[in-house]
Amino acid sequence: MLSYIKNPRNIAVLVASIFATATQTGILVWILRYMVLRFNAGALGAVSISVYWVCATINRFGVSRLSIAPTHLFVWGALATAVCLGGGVLSGSAMGMCLAMGGMGLCSGHFMQVLFGECAREYKGKTSFPTSILIVVMGLARIVVPLIMAYVSNSVSVVVGMLLPAGTTVAAAVAGLWVAKLNRRLT
Repeated sequence: MLSYIKNPRNIAVLVASIFATATQTGILVWILRYMVLRFNAGALGAVSISVYWVCATINRFGVSRLSIAPTHLFVWGALATAVCLGGGVLSGSAMGMCLAMGGMGLCSGHFMQVLFGECAREYKGKTSFPTSILIVVMGLARIVVPLIMAYVSNSVSVVVGMLLPAGTTVAAAVAGLWVAKLNRRLT
């Protein structure tokens, strides 16, 4: 356990996973509430969740055909996801937000696969421990993020609350760059 925590690459992967999970949880948990409060469009909010998952599935099949390093896919996907979310929120339109959810799915569908691959990369044949740690950390992020978004939405505005995942996505990109930098040292 101590040697795992002392490895900066493991910490970088965990930080990237916290922010990627915060992004995914934030948009999927809050989109329905956001659409109801901002646009009175609950049905379109529900559709947005399906649009996200359909597009995320397309992403997962598509990125496997690309010959780009997984960490680079993660970083570029995170930045594109932030742009999609920001564009959707700033569009001021329920349909714009629904389309943005599709864009976010197309850009971020591969996040979890990349993170699981990266966490197990140095542990061939003994992946249970790093994978378990990653799952626990992601689970904690899934618990905390909706509470933070609820607080911000209530204290400031639902628009600012929905923009929080854009910030966590940028943070995920920065953490992904950190992982990529540490990966270069391994090769």
